[in-house]
Amino acid sequence: MPLLGLTASPDATAGEINAVLQAVKDIGAVPFLSLDLYQANHNKGRDGTLRWVNGARQVFGSARVYVEFDASLSMPIPDLDDWNELVPSIKAAAPSSYLFVYRGHDADPSEMAAMAAGAHPRPDALGWTETVCGSHGSSDDVCQRHPSTWSWNAEKINRAVKDRIGSTIPFFISNWNVGGDPERYQLPDSIRPLTTQGLDQVTGMLPQGLMGAMIAPAITLDDDGDHFGIGLVHQDGSLTAQGLLYCERDNRC
Repeated sequence: MPLLGLTASPDATAGEINAVLQAVKDIGAVPFLSLDLYQANHNKGRDGTLRWVNGARQVFGSARVYVEFDASLSMPIPDLDDWNELVPSIKAAAPSSYLFVYRGHDADPSEMAAMAAGAHPRPDALGWTETVCGSHGSSDDVCQRHPSTWSWNAEKINRAVKDRIGSTIPFFISNWNVGGDPERYQLPDSIRPLTTQGLDQVTGMLPQGLMGAMIAPAITLDDDGDHFGIGLVHQDGSLTAQGLLYCERDNRC
């Protein structure tokens, strides 16, 4: 079943949460709820986090649900104490089938190893962000070579975690896309081969412990807030060039 990443706002009402999760269920997807780790543990964010967990339990029962606590964009920067203060109570309220993911700031072996060793409970999976092209302004040649670094990042993290706790922890690429120049997303002859490279790279990382990968964002914001056309589906329901590629690869077009 496909994973669908959702930014889980702690301000969402129970009704809004249930409606969104029911829509995820209706399309046959598994929810991957992503919450800002610091906000989830402060400023009444814990109540909002519990609403999402309770909503997921109402809609999905004891089926698999992923709950990610994201430290990559948090301000102030969260630390290990935020995880250790928040997650035990959230995990206690969730079915045992729910898996809890820590998303780090980058593919940082030291950060991931420290989390693996010091987190109570230990994350069921780790996560980080990758891009096909790396930085803004990358040439096509750089974009073609850069995805090979994803496997190297995973190898370094696996080694660092195993050195600290004696075993590895499965991982997600919690957020990926082509990256680089937004204009590429408007050019099918550019975005299609680069997206294919990312998808092929993801598939090749399964033996390293990869559990899944979420492309972001899934839906563009048209008109004034278009995200430069980045996404799989326009708000009018039509597929972008990337979305059409996904559809073709999945034999749904």
